[in-house]
Amino acid sequence: MTKTNTTLENMTTERQNSDLAPSLTLAQFHDDVTNVFLHYVRNISWMTDVDTAWAITKAPPLAYANELAYPDYSAVDLGLTHAHIKDTEFARAMQRMYDYAYFGLVHLGEEALEYESVHTWTAALLVDAASGAVSSEWGSYGLDIEASASRLVKVAETANARLILEGGEEGFYYFVSQNKDDKHCDFGQLNVRQVALLSGMEEMSIRAAANPNRVNQLKPTKTDHGTRFEVSVVKEWLKQKKRYVPITKRWFVDDFDLTKTYKSWDEIAYGLATRYNLLGQEQGYESLDERLAVLDLRPSGKRILLDRAFLANEHSVRKLADILSLPPDLLVLRTREAMALEALRNIERDIKDLTEQAK
Repeated sequence: MTKTNTTLENMTTERQNSDLAPSLTLAQFHDDVTNVFLHYVRNISWMTDVDTAWAITKAPPLAYANELAYPDYSAVDLGLTHAHIKDTEFARAMQRMYDYAYFGLVHLGEEALEYESVHTWTAALLVDAASGAVSSEWGSYGLDIEASASRLVKVAETANARLILEGGEEGFYYFVSQNKDDKHCDFGQLNVRQVALLSGMEEMSIRAAANPNRVNQLKPTKTDHGTRFEVSVVKEWLKQKKRYVPITKRWFVDDFDLTKTYKSWDEIAYGLATRYNLLGQEQGYESLDERLAVLDLRPSGKRILLDRAFLANEHSVRKLADILSLPPDLLVLRTREAMALEALRNIERDIKDLTEQAK
């Protein structure tokens, strides 16, 4: 299958036809991500020990273990860079948020920005780091992790607002601002702060734009919870202001590669699940799921789960290959090969166990 990897750094330098600029540069973003990651490494060190916690970073060992507790040491002082953590779930989730927030870039083949995804939990981690008791305690010693986390919360809020703008309804996280009016939004609506984030403007300017006496008024919708804006109204207004960011989709993982040998049935299952997710994000999940239902496959949460019994059925594998636009004969052979290799390993293990028992 065709490989479609593209570096994240290259993608974020491709500006869209919009006047909306990121709230922070890519370099500052990466620095903030690294320092918030370090914040949680420090948390783990309090619960375990420095060596256990620092090993998570994959960075060279610290010169002195107690350096991790120095409040005047940031990530760069400890030799920790974004390059060390860029492949962690946290950093990858943050990169997806940043790219979508300011460039409208969807990472095909990776976990989607949706509720109950890794992005939900990552956003919660950011909010805790921005205003939590542990961050406050560090701040009392001079380590301002709250500033880095707050900038990342803004990134996540912008990505969340854009998701709603593009029909995502609830977004991937329920951000609650200090403004009581922002605590509730009906589906298909955005609040003042969210429109401000999407436009790169101040909230006061958004309220002024909603004035009925303004030319090209941003027409508001009055609710019991405050001023709201319908997403269709906001999208048109952003386009008029040349601040609308069009959505683009790019592949960020290798497709399921049938030129490779797989060593177990679950590796085949994982590859097919990846293929399903790639096609679903590109073409839409609904029509794909309708075809899968014929095979009694009903994906849950945009995930397809395949068991060994299904993959052992050659007829089912061929049908699945057709649905996922894969060469049926090759998929059948690769599946048989993977199961054979797995069976051989099991036989070799049993022989070894019996041989050792006989000694």
